[in-house]
Parts: sequence; structure tokens; C-alpha cells
Amino acid sequence: MRRYLRTTHGRAISALTIFAVLLPFLTLLSLREAKAQVEQRDSWAVVEFADKSGKGMKDLGKKASEAMITELAKVNRFDLALSETINRKISELGYQNPLSDKNALVRLGQNLPASTVVSGDVVDWRVIKQGDTKKAEVKMRIIVRDVASGLEVNGAAIIGESGVRTGDIDDETLVSDAISAGAFRAISEINANTLPKATVLNTLDQMALINQGARTGFQNGQEVVITRGREQVASGKVERVEPDSAFVRIQKPIKGVQPGDRIQVLFRVPDIGKTWKEPATGAAKIRKSGDANGVIAVLLVLGLLVFLLGSGRGANNNTISNVTASPIPPSNDTRLAVSLSWKADAFAGAPYRYQWQVWRNDIAALPVMVVDGSQTSAIDDGLNTFTNTWYKRSEDPCAPDTSDDATPTALASGIPYVYSVELVYRRSSTLDDPNASGGGSSGTTGGTTSGTTGGTTGGTTGGTTGGSTGGGISRQVSGDTYCYFLSNRATMNGTVTPFNQPTLFAPENDQTLSTPTNFRWQSMRRSGSTMLIEYVLEFSTSPNFSTKVEVFRTTDTQAIGTIGTSTPIDVLSYQPTVTEIYWRVGVRNQQENSGFVYSGVRKFKRPQNPPNP
Repeated sequence: MRRYLRTTHGRAISALTIFAVLLPFLTLLSLREAKAQVEQRDSWAVVEFADKSGKGMKDLGKKASEAMITELAKVNRFDLALSETINRKISELGYQNPLSDKNALVRLGQNLPASTVVSGDVVDWRVIKQGDTKKAEVKMRIIVRDVASGLEVNGAAIIGESGVRTGDIDDETLVSDAISAGAFRAISEINANTLPKATVLNTLDQMALINQGARTGFQNGQEVVITRGREQVASGKVERVEPDSAFVRIQKPIKGVQPGDRIQVLFRVPDIGKTWKEPATGAAKIRKSGDANGVIAVLLVLGLLVFLLGSGRGANNNTISNVTASPIPPSNDTRLAVSLSWKADAFAGAPYRYQWQVWRNDIAALPVMVVDGSQTSAIDDGLNTFTNTWYKRSEDPCAPDTSDDATPTALASGIPYVYSVELVYRRSSTLDDPNASGGGSSGTTGGTTSGTTGGTTGGTTGGTTGGSTGGGISRQVSGDTYCYFLSNRATMNGTVTPFNQPTLFAPENDQTLSTPTNFRWQSMRRSGSTMLIEYVLEFSTSPNFSTKVEVFRTTDTQAIGTIGTSTPIDVLSYQPTVTEIYWRVGVRNQQENSGFVYSGVRKFKRPQNPPNP
């Protein structure tokens, strides 16, 4: 019998009618709850850093933690606990800022609750003054700690550097700028060091099979922590790494390991001492000579290089041309790289091409790479630490401004970059060829201090082997000085955008499909980006996609989090006699002429006798 409810106005309403009215709202609520469960992210808490510089500048630790929070928010991968919530919980637990004790940090994380706690130190800072300019440098050490185990799983030890400033600017402002720059570098390093968490698939004796391998950065000998929910159950070491799987030897069983447990690689944050490297003071001055020949030679070199590298070549004054860049498909989902190439003008002779300096638009203070002059290509993987000096523009090319600093800065997914290249062209201050060793074979060796050797007019100071008809260009073996000249920078046309591999969401791997299905994957859009991002969905009968077919393509302008096919895909029509079909998703910046960066590969199964579509 149908039941009725009586309203205040005396009208009877059927309970079924009420249910029909509420059904859409209940459905929407359940969908939102399901979506929230799928998109649940790790919760991170950043505590106030400790100021260990001992120099008395106010609130350095607080500024460092705030800068880290700002940069982590840009990554948009974690739920960040509010500073007010963290500080209130610290007070409730009876602790005080700055908090650095391991057990206290773990207890704080458990009470927030948070899966990860970030702490750190401002180790030291300094302000460097050069003439009427100055800049600040700050040493910082950042530790990312897993709350379940209390162990360090990531971090960075870096030096943040402010821009060079002129005028009346206070040290505190410069140090704050250096802290912000250091936080940016730290997040880049943390991203580069981040490996995906693995899942235990099966266990046997003291071994656990996991679903990640060399493709995602797992290596033999890595120490790992094994967790279940918010609790550590074991620790171990990675062994027998395959491309997409590996084994973990259980070294410290706590509660036993079972399928579904999570694996995270540990990371040891290096120490960074208080010893500072002295700022570069420039190269040696030009070598003095007993006559005017050296001065004349330098003037000739200057004139030649102005012609070669400057504006004295008419309309064609570019030493470098055809600077191109393309993203390299990552071998895992965190290590990004870009392939670069360029061409050298024929006037820039190879014997004098000393080195190339490659710049990236997100780093203004120094090049990202220094490449030997014999090469015209390079790969920027964001981890370059060059050891050779790089050269700055100087009024005196024979005593140039130099620097030995190298600042590896990881590439970020979904950000367009612009590269430019400049040439460092080197000549001896006496017009000697730095790579030559003498002339023809019929001259004689020796000569006096004036260097007259074989042939009619001989060589130069130092006397090397002469040529058959007038001596070869010679090189002074020791004590020589060189002049260094910088070409104009050549900039690539357009941009290059590296992407991480998209994560595939649905359908599940090995799922059996017999009806049209929606495919879902991770949106590669950064928060706030308006980039035109193009995605392609491909099917293949081979896991290496030796043959493939494009089944869906779309250009997105706004999706964050999850994206997918706009309509269900007919999964039965492609190669209908094959029961297993592999699929993947590619991503690229539509405004660039580059290939797609592809996700990992999944497969779905179809009934051996599928129903007629």
C-alpha cells in the first residue's frame, strides 16, 4: 500500500514522489563522493624552517617555509595544510617553532593528519658587493619526511641566489629574493627526485613483486619503505629490476607485507656546509710584450671579431642559426628532457669556436649548459652541472668576466620554454692559433727567442716547427693569454613544451570490454594555464605500437585533473578477431610542431565471440 505524508496545508504527498524528486540530488551527491575518492591526493604540511645562520636577520625560517608553500602550490599535486592549522596543532601538542625533531614532526603529521611533512634549515646567507652592485646568496637544506615511517623520502640542499641589484637596496630584501629563488630550485630538485609509489603485487618468502621498474626510475640497491595506509609495515631494498616491475627484498619486517601495500623509495638529503666559494674575480690580464706587436695583434683580433660576431657583416650578422628544440619522451614520469640543435655560420671557424652557452628563458642569471665548441647539439635534462667556466660580456675581452657556478634546474611538465644559444669565440692575444702546432714538413726545429724558424720568415715567439715556405702559425706552449668574444644570442622560433607521461585512469588494465566505453586519463594542464593541449588516443595489437590506429583526438583549453573521450569509443570494431587490444594516450602543445609524449601502455580484453555492435 502506498504511504502518504501530510503537509502543514493538509495535502498528502506520496513517499515515492518525494523519492523521485530527491533522486537526482542523491545521485549527484554520490557521484561527487566517488569523484572525491578517485581524486584524493597526498596531504603535505610545511613547518617553519630553522635559522642556523646565527646572523640575526628576522624571520628567515618563516620566510623560507612560506616560499616553499608558494612553490608547492604552483605544482598543484598535493593538498597543503594551512600554516594557521599547523601552528595551532604545534601549540596543542606542546611544541614550539621551529620544529625539527624527527619524532615531533611525525607526531605532528599524524595529528593534522598529513602523509608528508616538509622541514628544513636556512644554513647560512651572505651579501656580495661588487662595485655599486650587490646580490645575496642563501644556503638551504630541505627534508621531505614520510609520516608513516618517519623516514626521509625526498629533499634538496641548494643555494638560492638573488638577482644583481644596484642602488639603495637593503640586505633583507636581497636575502628574501634569494630565499624565493632557492625555494624554486628546491621544488625543481624534489620533482626531479620524485619516483612514483609502487604497489605490491605478490609476495614469496622475503621477496615482494612490485608494479614499477626501470621505466619509472627504480634501480637495484634503492632502499624503500613499505606502508599500509598510514602505517609502516616493513622496509627493504630493490633487486632484479625489469622495465615495468621489480622485486623488493624485505630486510626489516614489522607487520608483514601483503599485496596492495605501497612502496616508496628513500632519499638521503646531502649536507651543505657553511663554507662559501669565493666569487670569481675575472681572468688574467693581457700579457705584456716588449714591443708593439702584441698591442697591434690584439687590435687586429678585436677588429676581426667585431666583423665576425658583431654588426660588421651587413644584413647577415648572425653567427648562429636554426636553433631548434623538441621534447624527448621521458623514460619515467618525472625526468624531463629537451633535445637542442643549431647551426654555426661558416665565418665562425671551428678552430676558434671555444664553447657554446645555452640559455633557457626561466633562468636569467646564467646558462643552463656549456657545450664544447666542436658540437652543435645538446640535451637539457635539467640536471646539468657544467664544470668549465662560462663567460660574460666584458669591456675587456682579454680579461673577461667569468663564473664557475652551475645551477641545475629541472624542467617542469606543461611549461613552454624558449632556448637561445651564444658562441664564445677564443683567439690568442698574439693572433696565434690555439689549436695549431706548426706548418709543413720541411722546416727545422728550434730558433732563438725571437722564434725565427725554417722557411723565409719563420714563426713567432717560442719557435715551433716551421713550414716549407714561411713557417706555420704557431702556438705558445705556456704563458699565453686569450681573448674571448661573445656572439649575439640566437633564439629559437616558438617554444618547446615537455610533458610528463599522462596517467591512465579508465578502463582498468586487463578489463574485459564488450560495449562502447569512455576512456579517461590525467589532464596535463597546469593550474592557471590557457595552453591549447592536444591529446590523441591510440589502439594497437602490439604492446610496442609497431602498428597503430588513432581512434580519438581532441584539443583542450581548460580541463584540470581528469580528461577523456567526449563520447564512448567503439571497442569492438578495431581488429575484431583479436581478443587483446593495447591503448595509450599522447599529449603535446598544439601550437608546437613536435611529436606526442605518450603515456604508459594498458590493454583491454574483448569477448572471443563479441556481440554484434
